[in-house]
Amino acid sequence: MAKIIAELCQNHNGDFNILKDMVYAAKEAGATYGKIQTIFSDELTFRDRFEEGKVENGIVKSIKRPYEPEFTRLKKLDLSYDQQAEFINLCEKAGLKPLTTAFTMESIQKLKNIGFKDIKVASYDCCSLPFLKELKKYFNRLIVSTGATFDSEIEEASEVLHGHNFSFLHCVTIYPTPLNKMNLNRMEYLKEFTPSVGLSE
Repeated sequence: MAKIIAELCQNHNGDFNILKDMVYAAKEAGATYGKIQTIFSDELTFRDRFEEGKVENGIVKSIKRPYEPEFTRLKKLDLSYDQQAEFINLCEKAGLKPLTTAFTMESIQKLKNIGFKDIKVASYDCCSLPFLKELKKYFNRLIVSTGATFDSEIEEASEVLHGHNFSFLHCVTIYPTPLNKMNLNRMEYLKEFTPSVGLSE
């Protein structure tokens, strides 16, 4: 049976009432999961190469994403762990499975303790093997996006997750993804590693 993850992300703009409305709208629309992101402004790292970005011979080596504006943007969107626990209760009351994307080792135990049972892994962490090893100790299912990931990295991730309940999601990290870039046949490749395969877009 198909499962649908409603990506609520940080579209709540830091307003829990908006998040509540989105949870019930997601349920009404037929979603299985309601998903947020566990990311905090205080965890943002200053990296000089992103201040102006870098382009060499017409090829983007690093995007331009200056620290200060990004910190200011994220600060308004922080959801405390207490609020995330409230989100879990809200989802369960609405009939949705609660889900979040974890980004740091430090968050893993806290997310387990407040009640998340499944966890989402962002594309850029598909090849973070120590992170995957730690996550599978605590969560029933890992849902792993595979955008911007080499085949060899997907294979390594599948080896780490072997024997655990996990899904691979095909992802093209262009938002929104044009139809001619979707490459949906890629999901057939992912089925070599797990029968639980989907699309993240």
